[in-house]
This record gives sequence, structure tokens and C-alpha cells, in this order.
Amino acid sequence: MLERCLIVAGLLFTFACDKRDDRPTPAQREAAAEANAAEKRAEVEKRHADQAVEAAKDRQDRAEAKLDKAEDRADKYDDIDLGDDRAAKDENDRDGWVTFARGKDHTVDRGDYTLERDNDGSIITYRRTKPVSAAPERSDGDLVSDVKARLAANDTLRALNIEVGADDHVVALRGKVRSASDASHAVRLALGVPGVEKVVSHLSFDAVK
Repeated sequence: MLERCLIVAGLLFTFACDKRDDRPTPAQREAAAEANAAEKRAEVEKRHADQAVEAAKDRQDRAEAKLDKAEDRADKYDDIDLGDDRAAKDENDRDGWVTFARGKDHTVDRGDYTLERDNDGSIITYRRTKPVSAAPERSDGDLVSDVKARLAANDTLRALNIEVGADDHVVALRGKVRSASDASHAVRLALGVPGVEKVVSHLSFDAVK
């Protein structure tokens, strides 16, 4: 009987030792905690990255929509009447601004606009009669942004890096373009922005084409 009891006690002791050996050690518990924390950090970082991607996509969508609107408005630049002669054989001869740039006149009237040659060689273009508009007053910063958007929306002009400034609703264009035709195009786009009263072209070009 005693022998049987000793055997049972030995088995119970062995079982208890095995159960104790199955418990994780402090080092194992620490490693598991670190792994769990790293997994949570990875989840948070992934969530932040996903949010950043969504925000960037939203900004891109808004920028593209704004560019599309600017491009639609830019397509109407031909409504700016600078006295174009549509009967002329050469395309540039039909452009009233280019014709003025080629000549030496100090001031001419072209359609609804007046073109003036300043002493520094710049060409000032403005509407002779200020249009009546119920539109709210616009800041010079708004005008600069809109002109830049129109230039950026144009396939020909977007690569020319034309500088745009504004002071008291007078827009100034600076930089080098390929031709007087490009300069005329830029001036027309700027004139088409609501709130722009004058456009001063300091744009230079190697030859009038």
C-alpha cells in the first residue's frame, strides 16, 4: 500500500513539474508583449498611411477639377477682341496684338481694347470701357492664381514658365516665350480673368512669328 502511494505521489509531482515547465518564462512574456506592441504600431502606421494616400488623392482630384475648369475658361480666350483680321492669309497677321508688337505705333485701338507701348518696351492692354459687373471685388492674389491656372491649362504656354504678378488689378507677365503669338495668347488669357483691368506684357521673344 505504501509503495502504491509513493508511486502516485511521484506521478503527481512529475505532472506538476511538467505543468510548471509549460508556463512562459519572463523573457518569453516580454518578447510576446513587444511583438504585440509592434503589431499594434504597424496597424496604426498603416492606418495613417492609408489616410495620407486618401488625402493626397482628394487633393489631386480637386486640383484636376480646378485645372479642368480653368481649361474650359481658357478655351474662350478668342472672345477677347483685339481687332483680329480673319481675312488675312497669315495667321499671325490676323492677330491684332502681334501686329501691334511688330509695328512702332505708341497707341492703337483694337476692338474693345487699347494697346499702348511703354518706354521700357512693354505693351499695356486694357479695355476702353470698364464692364459693368456685380461680381465681388477680387484680390490681386486671386487674380494671380487664376491667371496662372489659365496658363497652366494651356498646352502651349504651360511649359514657358511665365511669371505672373498683380498690383491693383493690373497683371504683369514676365519671362521669355517663343514668339509674339505666344505672348499674345498669354495676354488674352490674362485679360479674360474677371477682375483684371490691365495686362502689362514684359514678355520677350527672339523673333516675331
